[in-house]
Amino acid sequence: MRHLPIFTNTMQKLKTRFLWETTSPELFCQRMQFYTFISRAWKIRIEAQDGYLIATDTRSAKIHYAFPRRTPFYKSSISGRLKSLLKDYMLENMEIPPNATIIDCGANIGEVGMGLRLKSKTLNYHAFEPSEPEHRLCQLNNPLGTCTKAALWKKTEILTFYSKKKSADSSAIEMDGFDTIVTVDAITLDDYCRQKNIDDVFLLKLEAEGAEPEVLEGAKGILPKIHYITADCGFERGKERASTAPDVVNLLLRNGFEMVGMRPERTTILFRNVALTAN
Repeated sequence: MRHLPIFTNTMQKLKTRFLWETTSPELFCQRMQFYTFISRAWKIRIEAQDGYLIATDTRSAKIHYAFPRRTPFYKSSISGRLKSLLKDYMLENMEIPPNATIIDCGANIGEVGMGLRLKSKTLNYHAFEPSEPEHRLCQLNNPLGTCTKAALWKKTEILTFYSKKKSADSSAIEMDGFDTIVTVDAITLDDYCRQKNIDDVFLLKLEAEGAEPEVLEGAKGILPKIHYITADCGFERGKERASTAPDVVNLLLRNGFEMVGMRPERTTILFRNVALTAN
């Protein structure tokens, strides 16, 4: 029997309130156990540990996360979510050389790092995530990587961050509707690479909630030694919700990069360093 739209909408609202808006991890797990029992399409098991959530799929892959609303990402499998994210950043077909250095700016819970490790077990993963609990979860999801609790920025300093608790959005650029102001450590990619003796970066994944140009400004020394950059230039910058694509594209073209791919639906752009990479 076909459900009427009003019935479907009502059920969706009830599910949202019953599941995704649950604030207690333990209560959420109890509700998910019931929900997955009656909805066989779900292929994961959810458990709570230390105030976080852990999803485990039928292949025993695990991921740590904090917010119940992320759960549908993992409905079918953990690897399915990771591969989808790599596709968003145009990394699904990229060959990762042994011991490649990966820089993940705006790592969140480290899903890109997890996805890339499916392609290469020996990569050197360096993630930057200034917010909690995302930083802690990034480290749990990438135990072989280095997850730094700091923002990449144009200067090494203490930085003001604007946050929206409900949506978990945060940025160094003031946005409409923020409800929290915090200070976080910030570092330039140039300073970080000098500290860690990094002189070759295979891939920079750049997602800074509208601050992508500032991150690149702090990376001018290492830019000639970065092979590929995949940048999320979506409409997130400041109160105007502007795209950073024009600034990012122009800066990278001036520094020896060229565009090799784009995902218009997310405004992600893939660049290659012409001097370091082959067509």
